[in-house]
Amino acid sequence: MPVLRPDERGPVHSAKQEITETIKFLVWLHETYHRTAATCTQPDIDEWLATGPTTRTAIRTFFVVAKRTLLNTSVAVQHRAARTSPSLTQDQRMAWTRELLNGGSESLPYRVAGILLLLYAQPLVKAVTLEMSFVDGKPAGMRITLGQRPTRSMRRTVYSDLGSTFS
Repeated sequence: MPVLRPDERGPVHSAKQEITETIKFLVWLHETYHRTAATCTQPDIDEWLATGPTTRTAIRTFFVVAKRTLLNTSVAVQHRAARTSPSLTQDQRMAWTRELLNGGSESLPYRVAGILLLLYAQPLVKAVTLEMSFVDGKPAGMRITLGQRPTRSMRRTVYSDLGSTFS
C-alpha cells in the first residue's frame, strides 16, 4: 500500500467511509427488504438514517451518483451539516494554556500535545504522533521542530501575543 501524504489522508479516509457505509446499507437493504439500490425507497433511506449513527449519511454520495446515472431517481439523502459547539470557553482555554505553560503537574509530552491543541487547533490524533525528539524543552524556552527549523519559543510567543494576560 502506498504511503499517503498528510493532505491525502482526509479524502482517502472519507472515501473509505463512504464505501463502507454504502456496503453496510446495501447489505441491510437486501437482508431486511430484499431490495437493491435500484428498488430502494425513500422510507428505506429514512429508516436507515434514523436508526444509526451520523456516519450513515455517508451513503449520500452513492445516491447522488445513482440519481445522475438513473439507477434510482426516487430517493434523496440530504446533506448533513455538522453540529458543532465550542467545548471550552475562552476563559477555560486560557486557564488550560496557563497551566500547560507554567504548571509542572503533567509530563512534557502531555503538555506539548495540549498546547498544540489549544493554540494551534491541532487535533490530538496528530499531536500525539509528534516524536518527542522534535521537542526541545530548555529553561530558556520550548522549541518544536515541525519543519526544517524550530519554531520560536512557545512561551515567549504566547506571552508576547497575549500581553499581560499571564502577568
